[in-house]
This record gives sequence, structure tokens and C-alpha cells, in this order.
Amino acid sequence: MKDLLKIQQKLIPQVIELMEKRYSILRQISLSEPVGRRTLSNILGISERVVRSETEFLKDQGLIDVAVSGMTITYEGIKLLDELKDIINDVMGLSTLQEKVKNKLGIKKVLLVSGSFDSNNSLIKDVARCGAEYFLSVLKDGDTVSITGGSTMLEFANSIKTDKRYNDVTVVPARGSMGTDVEIQSNNIVAITSKKLHSNYKLLNIPDELGE
Repeated sequence: MKDLLKIQQKLIPQVIELMEKRYSILRQISLSEPVGRRTLSNILGISERVVRSETEFLKDQGLIDVAVSGMTITYEGIKLLDELKDIINDVMGLSTLQEKVKNKLGIKKVLLVSGSFDSNNSLIKDVARCGAEYFLSVLKDGDTVSITGGSTMLEFANSIKTDKRYNDVTVVPARGSMGTDVEIQSNNIVAITSKKLHSNYKLLNIPDELGE
């Protein structure tokens, strides 16, 4: 499939451009649902006319639902996004960039998502979802998981979806948990993560900024 897309990219580049555009629209609906056309147009920086025609196509394909409250992604749409993710990353060059960053930093794994957080804050959901999926792919019984605080880690914890029970896994805070915003303190995120994993956890009731 990737080879076919690379051939199309050279022979019929407009096909790849159209696929990337529709993928981006579908992906953004999944991040911002329920979302209206005007909001979607502003986030993606494309005209409302284009958004209208493309979302009509996605609706006709059964990939999104349209209601008064806004557009939402369907189960078929979620499945398609998942199937296309690696292919799109390869076509857009993200796979190559991941390898370059990994080698530059000398670390084991780098995961990238497309877009700019400065212009699209909803990307934090995509980052968290990507991280949660990888986390579940490497997590095994007997592991101890250490978690910090922050809004990204809270989104990460909320993105974890699994029916498996990790009875032998223990989740612990990586730093103190007493600060100004309880919701994003590590103790709270540890508890949410542990509940999602059906695992054990421990809390650390000391100030967030306590040094060694």
C-alpha cells in the first residue's frame, strides 16, 4: 500500500493531496467533536466552502455524523483514521523525521503527530492518544509506571482505553503532588491511570517543587 501511494505521489500528486486534506479534516473532527464547519475552517486554515464540500463527502461515506450541535466522527471514521495513520505519516515524511530525531537525541523511541500546537491547541488530544496507544503496546505485567503531572499527562491518562486488567502493574508519581491545581497534579493523574489499567498505585503527598 505504501509503495502504491508513493507511485501515485509521483504520477498523480493531486490524489495524495486530496487524501491528506480529507484525512486532516476527519482527524480534526475526531479531536474537536462536536465541531461546526466555521470552527473547523478556522482551525485548519481552509475556506468554509472547501470544508462544506469535503464534510458532505465524509458524511456520504458514513465517516461522520452531522447534527445541530456539530459534526462528530462515526465508528467507521475512527477505524479508517487508525488504518491510515501509519500510511499518512509515511507519505507526509513523519516516519523519516521520527528516525532523524531519535538518532539526534540518542533515545529509544520518538513519536510525532502533524500540526502546530501554537495554532491548534486541540492537538494535545492527538499527542495524548498517540502516547497512550504506544504505552499500552509496551506495558506488561510486573512493570512500575512513574508519572509526572501537567495538562498533557492528564489528557494522556484520559486517553487510555483497555479492557485488560494489569493486576501486577503499579503506578506511582514521579514527583510531589501538592500544588495549586489539584486536577493536573501527579497524584490525581496516577489515580486516573491506575483506574483505567485496573492496577495498583501509590501516592506521594509532598510539595510539587520539593528538591532533593
